[in-house]
Amino acid sequence: MDAQLRLVRMARIDGQPLPSGLERALGVAVDITARKRTEQTLREVRADLTATLRALPDLMFEVDREGTFHHVHAPRPELLLVPPDAIVGRNQRDLLPPGTLREAELSELAFYDALTGLPNRRLLLDRIEQTLLRQAREPSWCALLFIDLDDFKRVNDHHGHGVGDQVLTVLAQRLRASVRETDPLGRLAGDEFVALLPDLGENAAAARRVAQRVARTLVRTLGTPLHDRPAITPSASVGVLMFRGHHAVADLLAQADWLMYRAKDAGKGQLTLRWYGREAPTPAPRPPAPRRHG
Repeated sequence: MDAQLRLVRMARIDGQPLPSGLERALGVAVDITARKRTEQTLREVRADLTATLRALPDLMFEVDREGTFHHVHAPRPELLLVPPDAIVGRNQRDLLPPGTLREAELSELAFYDALTGLPNRRLLLDRIEQTLLRQAREPSWCALLFIDLDDFKRVNDHHGHGVGDQVLTVLAQRLRASVRETDPLGRLAGDEFVALLPDLGENAAAARRVAQRVARTLVRTLGTPLHDRPAITPSASVGVLMFRGHHAVADLLAQADWLMYRAKDAGKGQLTLRWYGREAPTPAPRPPAPRRHG
């Protein structure tokens, strides 16, 4: 068969022979094209998420509601007291001393950043993925905001990591107050945060205005001096990626990360906004390979 040909409609056919002397059968065909396409989209999304998680340098566990470990991501096995194979399939109650942690505390450790209280990288990526799955069914304009604090290393060097942790906690609270409660927001790593603004409507210009307003509010709010630390004046650079419909999370993050660096190159407390995807009203430049940063 020609490799260029592809199946465009799919059906399930159920039938049974007719009670007659002729070799005839009665059948019913049901169009299952939409279901098959949805299943294919879900497989592709799961593959993208799996590839993203495998590239992360952090130690991560996949744990169900009953506390059973289903997967261990350990790029540095020396961080574990036992091999990963000795953890998978076992319950946390079997691995921890009695009374060590309550179930709620385990959930906090697994899915929330201990310092800021925001969703950690794993929960953040999962929430973004779930939101993008809805975009596959009901596409609308969205904005992915990649937020990086400016010169945060200087805060740790000059004032100590304890003060740096206090600054991160305060700024995380400001971030949470600047977006809708239902908007996915979390701490990606270090002084990097990511927020997704979904369901901005069908009008590209109106969606852009909303995204710009939120991003500017973030920049202004994060740049406000701390009341108990007047010597510290924080600021943040924000990359704003406008897109519509479903895209791979890794691709969106790489684009938004690049835009954040463009904003940082322009000076402290800046933002850069670009469109992404085939439906973009203006063509977006393709970024180089994303740079690593701490």
